[in-house]
Amino acid sequence: MENKKISGYFAATKPLLKTQKVKTKTVVENAASLQECLKQIPAGEYLAAVWQVNELKLGYYQNGSFKFTAGSEVEEKYLLELRIFNDEYEAYIVKTGSDYKMRAICDNADDGVLTTVTDSTSDMFGSRCEADLPEGFALVKEPGRKISIVVPCGQKADKYAVTTRSYVTYDKSTGLAGYGYYRWLAIAPAEGR
Repeated sequence: MENKKISGYFAATKPLLKTQKVKTKTVVENAASLQECLKQIPAGEYLAAVWQVNELKLGYYQNGSFKFTAGSEVEEKYLLELRIFNDEYEAYIVKTGSDYKMRAICDNADDGVLTTVTDSTSDMFGSRCEADLPEGFALVKEPGRKISIVVPCGQKADKYAVTTRSYVTYDKSTGLAGYGYYRWLAIAPAEGR
C-alpha cells in the first residue's frame, strides 16, 4: 500500500481519537456482598446493565437503588456482572464465586493520567414497539427473530444505540498499542448518525 493511502486513512480516523485525563482503579478486590461495592459509587444518576444467569436487564441506578420495569431488585444468586455508568463514570462489578470485584473508571478526573480514548456507537437490534411501560423505558423488538429487550431511554426513537469508550494502552516491551479496557457511556436514540 502506498504511503499516500495510509496517511489518508489515518487522517480520516484521527478525529475519532482524543486524549483526556482518566482515573482507573480496582476499588474492591474481595467484597462479601454487592452492597459493599455499591457503597463505593459516587452519588449521581446512572444507567445499569445487569447480566444474570437467566437474563440481561437494563435500567437506572441512583442513590443506592435500581429501577427496572419488572421490579427493582438485582438477584445476587443469579448475578454474573454489572455495569453502572454515565458519560463520566463507570463501575464494573463482577461476581467471582461467593465474592465480588469492582473496577471504577472516572473520565476527566483532575488526578487522572492523560490517556488516548476512542468512542464507538453500535445500533441495537430491532425497533421500538408500543408497550405499556413506565416513563423512561422503551421496548425494542426484532419480530423475525422473536427477541426483545426493554431499554432505559427518556427519548422516543425508532432505533437505539449503545456508545462505548475504549482506552488505548501501550506495551512498553513491544511498543505496540491496543485497547486495554472499555466501558459503556450511554444508550441513546440511533437516528441522525
